[in-house]
Amino acid sequence: TALAHAGVYACAKILAESVASLPVGLFLKQSDTITELTNDTRHKLIGYEPSELYTSFDFRSTAMLHLALHGNFYAYINRDGNRRPTELVILNPHHVTPEFDPENNLWYRVSNQKTPVRPRDMIHVKGLSSDGIIGKSPIAIFRENIGLGIATTNTQASLWKNSTLMSGYLKHPGKLNADQAEQLRANWQSRYSGQDNAGKTPVLESGLEFVPLTLKPQDAMFIETAKLSLHDVCRIYRVPPHMVGDLERSTNNNIEHQSLEFVRDTLRPWLKNWEHELNRKLLFEGEKHKMFFHFNVDALLRGDTKSRGEYFTRALGSVSNPGWMTQNEVRALENMNPVADGDTIY
Repeated sequence: TALAHAGVYACAKILAESVASLPVGLFLKQSDTITELTNDTRHKLIGYEPSELYTSFDFRSTAMLHLALHGNFYAYINRDGNRRPTELVILNPHHVTPEFDPENNLWYRVSNQKTPVRPRDMIHVKGLSSDGIIGKSPIAIFRENIGLGIATTNTQASLWKNSTLMSGYLKHPGKLNADQAEQLRANWQSRYSGQDNAGKTPVLESGLEFVPLTLKPQDAMFIETAKLSLHDVCRIYRVPPHMVGDLERSTNNNIEHQSLEFVRDTLRPWLKNWEHELNRKLLFEGEKHKMFFHFNVDALLRGDTKSRGEYFTRALGSVSNPGWMTQNEVRALENMNPVADGDTIY
């Protein structure tokens, strides 16, 4: 139901698509060298195809939708005989219950499965939590705020549907009994109420008078209530209002900074949460000190062409300022092929 609120849908969609669209992979760090392990099965599971059922984009976008609505995302890890992951299967958050046994060991109880799942076989990314075990649902916490927004939208739609903006009352000089009043009301409503009858000119007789009671949306504060509800949802998910189409307080100067803040303050905590859980569940103990999963946010921080050009100019270095990037590193960021003698830092 919460997805019927435009703000909730927009924020959830933005978070889902932003995380799902980022490059992610498994890396190996040895001495001062970092290598992307493109041939590792786990790299392919996270970056390309977690299962035959869905792509990596589907997997991560669904995960972020679960987190935005329920506060928890669960995926079962299928393994081969050597305990290496072979498939990641998305589970419905309503069908998974974390619980402790008498020895205080954590297990995951899955509906329709007799045997509970051990934590090492379950990817569990959680949102804000008060115990570190179960994430809290933003929808459950802020249901009143979101419900107000949905009620406002439904009420406004009902007003337009029933042509309340042109409604009023009928004034008759005489006294009508209950049946006459009901017949007059029904006839009036069938002829002049609703979208199909909008604009029709009524013909009044026998002293009947129509007294309009026009209800404007701004008089009922519908617009302000809708704006307040939208801003509340943006605050809940920490999404800049301009990203959901609210440009009232945005300018060309501050939109870029708000977008950078979205990456730094909104996406980065989520990505760290993901990286830590993937490292914990998909790597063996002997690998954790040298291998790691990493999301690349460079594409979201690139800025416009002019800004990138100025940044790369400084990165390549000059006579007075030593560089910190090579030509081929810059070309790689721009999806360009390397050039000869392009691996020297000046």
